This record gives sequence, structure tokens and C-alpha cells, in this order.
Amino acid sequence: MEFSLKSWLSNLFKKKEPRKEDRIREKLPVKVLSDDGKGVTRDLSPSGVFFETDKDYEVGSPITMTIDLETPPGTRLRCAGTIARVEDRGSNVGVAVDMKAGESWVVVQSTDRLTA
Repeated sequence: MEFSLKSWLSNLFKKKEPRKEDRIREKLPVKVLSDDGKGVTRDLSPSGVFFETDKDYEVGSPITMTIDLETPPGTRLRCAGTIARVEDRGSNVGVAVDMKAGESWVVVQSTDRLTA
């Protein structure tokens, strides 16, 4: 079966919110590739991701991470962007990542699942 990233992302973001970009609220495992940081997404859109972690990051820094998806099983997204905002959330840190839609998402098949 042929897998189309454009079609899959289009279906993924069908859940609508009144925002500039459609985004979905979903808790998915995140792994930051540069420092092995781990976290959990709170929402994602074609142009960005917001996730929570216990690591500190700096606004303006580049970031590359993977996000494990529930469907199709074993699918992992790799995405790259720039940290746009960091929020103190008690014991965690909220990190907003700005990405160019469609240019920073890569689908990676994997049978290994991250744990958050």
C-alpha cells in the first residue's frame, strides 16, 4: 500500500479549531534527537508542535525531534523547527516549535515505540 504524507497529514488535521492553522490536541510521545530529551505533545499542526518535557530549551534554538503516532501503527514523524516559546508549567516545561508546513515533516517507519 502506498503511503502519501500529504494525504495523511491532511486527514490528521481534519479536527478543526478556530485558529490560523488547524491543530489537533493529542498526547503523543516525543524524543528530542539532539539531547535524548523526552516529552509528550499537547497539540500539533502543519506549522508547529507544542510539547511538555522536563528539560530546558532556549527560544530561537533549532530542534529536531520524533513523534510516535498511533495510526498507522509503528509510524514515527521526524520534524525540525525553531523553538518559538518556552513556558514554565510547574514541574515541566512547555515548548512551542515553529515549523514550515510540509517542509519539516518526514515519515519514518519504525517498530520501536517511544514511551512518555
